Amino acid sequence: GTKFRALQPVFISQPENSFLQTLFIGTSMRSGTINPGFLMFYDWGGALVYQPSVTLLRDPFRFSVDYSILDAHTYKGGSGVSLGKDRDNIQFRFEYVI
Repeated sequence: GTKFRALQPVFISQPENSFLQTLFIGTSMRSGTINPGFLMFYDWGGALVYQPSVTLLRDPFRFSVDYSILDAHTYKGGSGVSLGKDRDNIQFRFEYVI
């Protein structure tokens, strides 16, 4: 006989222990008005995130641009960063400091 099973959603399990390494390199130039930076995440499941950025400060205004590159070719169960698969994001942020 054929056995029918109830349809259930498929979830990706997150293990109790996962490791994510981070690296941030930043500096300031022109008396702190230009602040370039580079942020990198490495998920031991095999995914990498690169995020170069620059912030321009001219009080009370601040303008930031950062570009995120997620490099994970496959979904890896239990790997938080790779669950986003491959995607690039760019962010523009304008702030007024009170």
